[in-house]
Amino acid sequence: MKFINVRELRLRPGDVWKKLKIEKDIILTLNGKPFAILNSTDEDRLEQNLASLRRSRALEAMETLQKYSIDEGLNKLTIEDIEKEVQLVRRER
Repeated sequence: MKFINVRELRLRPGDVWKKLKIEKDIILTLNGKPFAILNSTDEDRLEQNLASLRRSRALEAMETLQKYSIDEGLNKLTIEDIEKEVQLVRRER
């Protein structure tokens, strides 16, 4: 995977676009740290690529929630405990 810094993108954008066509993905860095991912696409695959990216982010969010649930012991709640919690929240509305 290719890394470039923001300065290189600003000074030589044409070179970056050429590299992107070859590499398909480029990590953009700011002060030496990953900042963004440049991902090659085209008109025909734009919507498909965006949908894939969004699914990936949703999956990552789900995994984060699952880890939090396990860390907090919430994965051991019974159905009755969950129902009680739902009722409490509904009453507060």
